[in-house]
Amino acid sequence: MFDKETAKMSIKKGDKTVMEETDSLSIKSGSTVQTLKKQDNENFYGGGMQNGRFVHTGESINIAIDNNWVDGCSSSPSPFYYTTGGYGVLRNTFQTGVYDFGKTREGTVTATHSDGEFDAYYFVTDATDGRGVTQNILQEYYKVTGNPALAPEYSFYEGHLNAYNRDQWSDTGGTKAWTIKGIDPAESAGTTTYETGMRDSFVMLDGMQVESLNGTKPTVALDNYPDVTTPYKYSAQAVINQYEEFDMPLGFFLPNDGYGAGYGQNGYNMTGGVNPDGTSSDARIAAVDANVENLRVFAEYAKTKGVETGLWTQSALMPDSNAGTYWHRLRDFEKEVGAGVTTLKTDVAWVGPGYSMQLDGVKTAYDITTRVSGVRPNIISLNGWAGSHRYNGIWTGDQYGGRWEYIRFHIPTYIGVSLAGNPNVGSDMDGIFGGSALISTRDYQWKSFTQSMLNMDGWGSYAKMPYTFGDPYTGINRMYLKIKSQLMPYLYTTAYSASNIEVGNQDAGLPMIRAMHLEFPDDAYAYSKNMQYQYMYGKNILVAPIYQETAIKNNGDDVRDNIYLPGDDTVWVDFFTGKQYQGGRILNNYDAPLWKLPVFVKNGAIIPQYEANNNPSEINKANRIVEFWPEGETEYTAVEDDGKTVENKTTNDAEYGVIENVSYGDHVTTKYTSKVEGSKATLTAEKSTGTYEGYQKDKNTTFIVHVSKKPESIQASNGTSALAAEEAATKAAFDEAVPEAGKAIWFYDAEPEIENFASKDPEKETSFKNMVANVKVAPKLYVKLAAADAKEAAQTVVVNGFENDGNLPENKPNSSLTAPELTDRSEEHTSELQSQPHI
Repeated sequence: MFDKETAKMSIKKGDKTVMEETDSLSIKSGSTVQTLKKQDNENFYGGGMQNGRFVHTGESINIAIDNNWVDGCSSSPSPFYYTTGGYGVLRNTFQTGVYDFGKTREGTVTATHSDGEFDAYYFVTDATDGRGVTQNILQEYYKVTGNPALAPEYSFYEGHLNAYNRDQWSDTGGTKAWTIKGIDPAESAGTTTYETGMRDSFVMLDGMQVESLNGTKPTVALDNYPDVTTPYKYSAQAVINQYEEFDMPLGFFLPNDGYGAGYGQNGYNMTGGVNPDGTSSDARIAAVDANVENLRVFAEYAKTKGVETGLWTQSALMPDSNAGTYWHRLRDFEKEVGAGVTTLKTDVAWVGPGYSMQLDGVKTAYDITTRVSGVRPNIISLNGWAGSHRYNGIWTGDQYGGRWEYIRFHIPTYIGVSLAGNPNVGSDMDGIFGGSALISTRDYQWKSFTQSMLNMDGWGSYAKMPYTFGDPYTGINRMYLKIKSQLMPYLYTTAYSASNIEVGNQDAGLPMIRAMHLEFPDDAYAYSKNMQYQYMYGKNILVAPIYQETAIKNNGDDVRDNIYLPGDDTVWVDFFTGKQYQGGRILNNYDAPLWKLPVFVKNGAIIPQYEANNNPSEINKANRIVEFWPEGETEYTAVEDDGKTVENKTTNDAEYGVIENVSYGDHVTTKYTSKVEGSKATLTAEKSTGTYEGYQKDKNTTFIVHVSKKPESIQASNGTSALAAEEAATKAAFDEAVPEAGKAIWFYDAEPEIENFASKDPEKETSFKNMVANVKVAPKLYVKLAAADAKEAAQTVVVNGFENDGNLPENKPNSSLTAPELTDRSEEHTSELQSQPHI
């Protein structure tokens, strides 16, 4: 409503005033300013990607692209914010702005844009808590801007990016030395090769050994091609082989990420060939087509290894009309997609200043990819704006690794951009520049609990691969990448929710990386800025990254302070050891040896999994694993699809009109339930619903159950048919067993070992193996059920004599304590490991 005398606007929801102007709207030439009253206890979120920040109360943020990718800057802003007071605002503009949430003028919100008119959407909700407000406002925001893109399954795996059509290589000397130690000790010499070039102006000369995609030479337009060799060992294919050699997960590969690097050397340094009407000559197009064929050969080889192919865009998507452009750098994106490209990274050289140009660019790339390939593209971009999330994920820009600051400010950045409406976020592993073994390893740990991981090679102080630094670093990195591959059903289900698709967990619209208050909206302390260094990954996993040195030892072991475990009635379980902690407290001095990331699972959680793998091509979706932390009565619905299908549709919303959205093919959902009654735990995989092309309905199911003692007996059934439950003599026997029809096999492991995924060679990766060899882990129960048609039969395991509270601390917290007093209830966690030798 508007006040007739002052023209001040206010918005009510029922009897509650949720938004109220303190000053009349100011519209001047090139500037519009809205000033609002700040309600008591309001917190403000949004603004797109605001590096280093997630809650903006008492702060001022720029809604402008600054191309400065450090703490306090903005690389992909959005003219959208909302408040726990119950409203959100989307300014319908591409002009820059500043949102001041009480920093300059206490008690007010001042939103300014460099625009000569005022056009805005307002979203209002009845919700009274941070979770409800966020979910409702984001869902309304998505009705205007479209749902966030559901990334293809492979994009959750690490991507490798570098330029492979530009530089000279040698085994004896060069500008930059790249040393790979693999599974050899960190102290070993490793294998070193040398690169010269690494710049846009580099020119190949006779006698050089040069890089290529496939270890082959060009075939057409060879007038300027020098007398060089293209050894296979310096090819992009050889790098994919290295990932395979060291058993490292890898989802996609960009072979042209560097200025001056195309994806073929046909037409090398040739110019001209532009007709008077701006079209290209037959010879010019022949060079483009030969390079596309070179790309196709690489993409086909990569696919045999389960790896998808992408490209970096440093130029126009189609052959330009500039006669001075070198032919080997010309692009034809439509032909590239036809050759197998499904990932596109749009950098500043292509999206220019961003804003509407970026939105137009990523939409064009999205439309071409879906039309030509028929699959979901993986578009990675920056310099975005409101609506970019419909087509692309965000990467945070070029930053320096090797510094704790790199990890520190990324944690709140990821939380903040997720709250602001783009859940698909990633960054370069250990930065693009600089780097170190320690920071790289800690970066791999926490980012394995995020969506996108980009390994940007060729710019830093070392080869940016997870196997560069040798034992123990290689083994630790592999372990976390493998854990991520195991968790894919959980991560992918969370991604469905983040794309505003309801699958049964009542969290549609909430991001993958969730601020603590989204899962604990009644906990006042969960809203604190102190929560900027931890987050929930989905509804059940709490991640507290190591982001600074606290009490670091020479071997990289450290501790983590200020881990807040919310919920006085919630029990939190160490992801690796099974040790339990009562919620409603802060953990200080929490052991974080080099191999360990502080990760906790909410008791009662149900987490579906796959067998460890290196990419989606290795996943056998007929083999499902479900891990239970039984407490009370809980449920979780998982979604499964082919990981790639896309179908573009429009919907007609009664309030907002026609909305272009994306419907992601067919999918299957399965509800898992857990119910504890006294000393009996009943665990069920209910009948699956839905289908998709290629769906494997016959499932081999394994339940992993967290317990504190051996059960009295196990009952199992497929539908109404009871299964004869047989106990395996050893864990090895259980792993090898395949239950026949009518049977189930179980094993109680009193002292489980941490699965380290290290080399099977007993003389390799011994440092890493020793780190985790003697870690005490709480007991687990394993149950395999005979195969069953998941759509026809529920599968149930009943654990008689169930118990899982054997290691809770006796001094449970007093639920009446207030948030500030929590800091006085810290719990020290002493090391369970012997000190390790110097690494």
